[in-house]
Amino acid sequence: MESFFETIRYCFTLVVFAALPGARRTDEGQPCLTLPIWVGGMAVGCVLAFIYAWHDVRGLAEGIAMLAATPFLGAMLFPAAVTGSKIGKIACRAAALLLMGQRTAALASFVLYKSLDRVHVLNTEFLLFHGGIALAVALLAIAGVTLSRLAARITHGIRELAAGAVIALLLGEHLCWGYYALALNGLVALPESLFAPVVYVINHIQYFGYAQMALAAVFGAGCFLFREKPEAGRMRLMNPASRRKYLWSIRRQWRYAIIFLFAATVAAGVSTYYKVYASRPPRLSPAEHLEAKEGRLVIPVRDFEPEEFHRYAYTDGEGRVIRFLVLKDESGKIRTAYDACLFCGSKGYLKQGKDLVCLACGAAIYAPTVGREGGCNPIPLSHSLEEGVLVITVEALVKGDGARFFSGGGETRS
Repeated sequence: MESFFETIRYCFTLVVFAALPGARRTDEGQPCLTLPIWVGGMAVGCVLAFIYAWHDVRGLAEGIAMLAATPFLGAMLFPAAVTGSKIGKIACRAAALLLMGQRTAALASFVLYKSLDRVHVLNTEFLLFHGGIALAVALLAIAGVTLSRLAARITHGIRELAAGAVIALLLGEHLCWGYYALALNGLVALPESLFAPVVYVINHIQYFGYAQMALAAVFGAGCFLFREKPEAGRMRLMNPASRRKYLWSIRRQWRYAIIFLFAATVAAGVSTYYKVYASRPPRLSPAEHLEAKEGRLVIPVRDFEPEEFHRYAYTDGEGRVIRFLVLKDESGKIRTAYDACLFCGSKGYLKQGKDLVCLACGAAIYAPTVGREGGCNPIPLSHSLEEGVLVITVEALVKGDGARFFSGGGETRS
């Protein structure tokens, strides 16, 4: 899902830019955007991506590329540029080349970086990662083609209004991010009065992409609602062949709108789900609270399966909620430890496959080493086994080395 989201985020701009402003034609009837422009932009992007991989210059290079596109995006907002003039054609092609290079470089560097640990074996994770990219590209292609066809059939003024809004969003995004990148690298000064608003915009820069999606969806919905309707008077003057051709043209516009809205809804829906839910940092599973009996915590472990993992908590007399782990490793041995380590404190551990993963630093702990001291291993906790029952004394729990990492006020969450 991450690869799907990133592909949509980087490339949806190209779709709306090509489909709305790029749908305009020059006075000679030639399209503003040609195949060499897109191929050249992709080639530039791939070269930049490899430079990013070898040298840590992405922030600066990306900022410069985005600022370089702003004059051409600005030129496209002038009336002379939106009527198919030579200035408009040059501005459109230059902006497209720079946008294509910058977005391709960003996406390619993301794919290269994330693929480094997936190229050794053809596993499910590898297939899902690259499958997400393929699905996103397919949806973007469908959305681009159908939106371009709709733009070619809609009233000129509405099309240019939508194009102007998209270009204005792109211009704002590029100015903010480009200036911020130069300021981070010490090439320009960032006045104190502008620091707060600039940082606020940068922290919410992803919403520019969602705004573009919303504009494209509104435009597609408008094309559907205000599509051409069959005129009975006009149809009566047509012969059967012309009437069928006329009706087919109207139905085709309706189908383009439906297909575009479907593709845009899927892209926006999955992207929103990822951003709101799936990309959240991992959280600890709830701990099962235990009550002491005669100064002992008793846990039946006879029916635990190999690699079964449980998190427990006990509230001591001082109000401290002390969490600890119980794990049955693959050999069948019961292991116990505090849900904390000497380096990262009480952030806790997650069970991923056969390993425990520290929530604070991401260190993977091999399950059979739980209960041993050292490194980022969970702090050992003494216990005893009595006929399939795990026994931990309250004294051992509250006076052990790991108890000092827990404080009162409820269970620690991350």
